[in-house]
Amino acid sequence: MNETLEVRALKALINKLDKKIICLKKEIEQNDDKLTTESTRTNTLIKILQNELPKSARLIIEKAVLELNEQGDIKCDLLKYYDETYEE
Repeated sequence: MNETLEVRALKALINKLDKKIICLKKEIEQNDDKLTTESTRTNTLIKILQNELPKSARLIIEKAVLELNEQGDIKCDLLKYYDETYEE
């Protein structure tokens, strides 16, 4: 069966839109993973701060990083960031 030019163009457009939607969905999922990781790091740091005050800030961050490492977050760079920013 022969399709009209309009039908073929519409099918091509739908196909292109489907591919774009898949790409956007993957991008959103990747960003969601990053947000979840940062949220976990922040929540862990807050919990440690609440339990450890008035110890030094570096010791608190070190303990938070250790706990995050135990949770499987081995890429956490909070301690490195702290040392580079605040240690002299």
